[in-house]
Amino acid sequence: DIGLSDADDALRTVDEIDYSGGWTNTQDAILKCREELKNAPDGHLKFLVIVTDGAPTNNKRDKPNGNSCTGCYNQAVSEAELAKEDDVQVIAVGVGSVSFDKKLLTDIASEESLVFEVSDYDELQMKIDEVNQAANICVDDEPRQEPTLSPTLFPTMSQ
Repeated sequence: DIGLSDADDALRTVDEIDYSGGWTNTQDAILKCREELKNAPDGHLKFLVIVTDGAPTNNKRDKPNGNSCTGCYNQAVSEAELAKEDDVQVIAVGVGSVSFDKKLLTDIASEESLVFEVSDYDELQMKIDEVNQAANICVDDEPRQEPTLSPTLFPTMSQ
């Protein structure tokens, strides 16, 4: 757990996460982000960016279904609603796959203009500034290393 950080630290942290595949527990991801954002200083904008390549397949009981399940879907939408009630702007980014679900994106996003669809992680790399602008993230003139958005095989996270 690294806690809240500035934008550059957040980008570095995300860049160091390796994607390993597996179950999609969207509700738990939203829950953990929502709880962390409760620690944000008063008056700060709060954004939650969900990047998903599939429909929810895992639920609150940590019982993977293997396929998209109605309970998993409803839990994800409920957690997103709770985040919105906490004044969190939810941005939903869908990366094309066989289990891609656009309805989930529109159901969890704060508004339709905060839904983004890309066909793969390379396209997401090209559209990342558009996603950042939706979150009102200021883009300065200084060059910075762009995060790697292509998934890798094993999960790791350094602090």
